[in-house]
Amino acid sequence: MSTLLLDRAQLEVRCDGDALALYEAGQRRGSVPVHLLERCVIHGAGTRLDSGVLLRLAEAGVATVLFSPRVGRRVVLVLGPAHEDAAVRLAQARRVLEHSATKNRGRPSNKDRWAELRAAIAQLRASA
Repeated sequence: MSTLLLDRAQLEVRCDGDALALYEAGQRRGSVPVHLLERCVIHGAGTRLDSGVLLRLAEAGVATVLFSPRVGRRVVLVLGPAHEDAAVRLAQARRVLEHSATKNRGRPSNKDRWAELRAAIAQLRASA
């Protein structure tokens, strides 16, 4: 499994069967089979794609991350279908929230996000 990094200006990504077709300035430059990907990282505002590309990646279980072109931080994370182990996802969310709370020293942590996480955990426990 590998990571596809899309960071060129004027790049367009289209679905082509079980692959992503990459176009630059209207010319097809290549394709990447989706089944070989684990992650797709899109950096910059010049990359064009439609929702069908995001759906194809998500259905294949490829995590897609979009970074801001200005500050270089993650803005969007698109994940595929949830797997059976919800505890893993909850632990990941907890870790992200803990990291953001320690990163913003001196600022109060986001209590609303913690409350949402606790409510989600309670709901999962009730449905199990």
